[in-house]
Amino acid sequence: MKSQWVEFKDAAIELRQSGQSLKTIHNNLGVPISTLSGWLKNIELNTEFQDRLQKNKQEGWQRAHQKAADWHHTQKALRTMKAKQDAKKVLGNLDISPEVMDTVLAVLLFGTVLRKETTPISSSNPVTLRLVLAILQKNYDLDLSATRFSLSLRADQDPEKLKALWAKELHVSPGQFTSIITDKRSEGKPTTNSYMGVCILSFSSVAIQRKLRYLYNLFCERITDVNLGT
Repeated sequence: MKSQWVEFKDAAIELRQSGQSLKTIHNNLGVPISTLSGWLKNIELNTEFQDRLQKNKQEGWQRAHQKAADWHHTQKALRTMKAKQDAKKVLGNLDISPEVMDTVLAVLLFGTVLRKETTPISSSNPVTLRLVLAILQKNYDLDLSATRFSLSLRADQDPEKLKALWAKELHVSPGQFTSIITDKRSEGKPTTNSYMGVCILSFSSVAIQRKLRYLYNLFCERITDVNLGT
C-alpha cells in the first residue's frame, strides 16, 4: 500500500538536497517528519548546506532559549505585581494606630535575637531604620538629634562615603555617627555595589526599650494562645 504522501517524495528530496531542514520541508509540504526521515536518511549534504543547517539549529535554540527566558521574566513580573497588590490590600485594611506602631517596633527590636534592654538595633536596610526613627519620633516625641549611629563595613568599602550615604538615607547629621568598624575578614573579597554595610542605631531611653520588650513577649504569647491554644 502506497503512502498517501508518496507524491511529495521527489519534492522532499529536492528540497533536502537544496539544504532545507526536515522541519522546513514538513512545514512546506505537510509530510510527517517521521516519513521524511525515512525518505531522506541517505541523502548527503555538502559542507555548505551542513553548516547552514547547523547554524539554523543553533539560532533556533537561541530563539527558544530567549523565548523561555522572556516567559519566565513575564511570569515573575506578574507574581511580583500580585504580591504588591496583596500587600497593598493588607495595608489598606490596617489601622495604623500608635499601638500598632509600637508593636511593629517591638518586633523589630526583639523579634530576631534575644536582646538586652539597652541593645541597639542594626540593619543593612535603610528602610528599616527609617521606620524605627519615625515610630520613635511619633510615639515618643524622641529627639532624633540625640540618637547615635555606628557602621560595620567590609574591608573594601569607603567609610566616609558610606557614612554620608547613610546620613542622607536616614535624614540625620553625619556627626551623629560615632564609630565605624571594618571587618578585616572580608579583605580580598569584593563587595556588591548595592551593599551599604550595617548601620547600628542607639537611643538612650531604657524605659522605652523595656516597655517594648514586654510588649513583644506579651504579643507573641497572645498570638500563640489564640492560634495554637497553648
